[in-house]
Amino acid sequence: MPFTQFIVLNIGFSIGASLLLALAFASVYRGLALPWQSRAAGYMMLFGLAITQIFHARFLLEIDPELASRGYVLVVFLQSASFYWLLLGLLRPPQQKWRVWE
Repeated sequence: MPFTQFIVLNIGFSIGASLLLALAFASVYRGLALPWQSRAAGYMMLFGLAITQIFHARFLLEIDPELASRGYVLVVFLQSASFYWLLLGLLRPPQQKWRVWE
């Protein structure tokens, strides 16, 4: 049981860290030259991290019987795609246009 409490504490830390990173992304890193698609993807990625950790806590505390539900798979997929779009906007030269089907 103490091991479960330690993991739940770490899950809470992850949720708090994702919210603090979203706050930093909105304030300190506002001046980054990012297209709006990458900026939205960054927020979606951080929100997806918090939701994923909530799924983990619910499974660990035996509130939900299975972890790999449809909602969990959807959140992990969107979180991964958001990370790709964020990095795409960070690594692309500013003069290159954003393509819809990337």
